[in-house]
Amino acid sequence: MITQLYVFSPGSYVVAEEWNANFRVLKNTNLSHQEAITDAFQVVMFKGGDYTPIYNRVNNTTNSSAIIGNSFVVTVDNEYYKELGSHEQVVADVGHINGEARIILKTAQNDSLPPLRINYVGGDANIVWPNGIAHWFLAGMKFVFLLERNNKLYVKMIATE
Repeated sequence: MITQLYVFSPGSYVVAEEWNANFRVLKNTNLSHQEAITDAFQVVMFKGGDYTPIYNRVNNTTNSSAIIGNSFVVTVDNEYYKELGSHEQVVADVGHINGEARIILKTAQNDSLPPLRINYVGGDANIVWPNGIAHWFLAGMKFVFLLERNNKLYVKMIATE
């Protein structure tokens, strides 16, 4: 973020110095942004990364809600999050949202009970577990992406360790 730019003094000998100072500020800001983007890329793209910053960010995001209790209604363009205890499961009731929503769940230990059950008003959901269903029961973060189009719900889960 740019915190300060210098004001030029036309007709004064300090204009070149101010000009250079402005470019230094812009260069440093760009380097900070590049570093932040690189850090974010590494956290998001590489399996086994620490997803805690993402979880914490979701906590502070507009349209982001903690799941209270064991069931909740999904609305479009919202994110939901919860840290689950042992043998705890939440139920997501999904109506015709005609859009997307996200659910982030965190489990501390492996479990025999899936952490999430989805009730879809339109019938069966097309669920994709790209890492295999076995990952669903492992401890770690689960990122669940919901997309409803033409009365069909698409669900994709990414599990991390």
